[in-house]
Amino acid sequence: MFIFPKGVPHCPYAEEVTHFLMIEPKSVVNTGEVVNDNTIEADKLEWI
Repeated sequence: MFIFPKGVPHCPYAEEVTHFLMIEPKSVVNTGEVVNDNTIEADKLEWI
């Protein structure tokens, strides 16, 4: 497991097929700064 410190930008990348679990705060928008049909509002996120 690797934890990025708060405020450090990260860009996950793998040269081979890889599976990973990324855990982020609820306030992080799943499409970044882009708003489109794939954007999920924070109050409509699924509880896992």
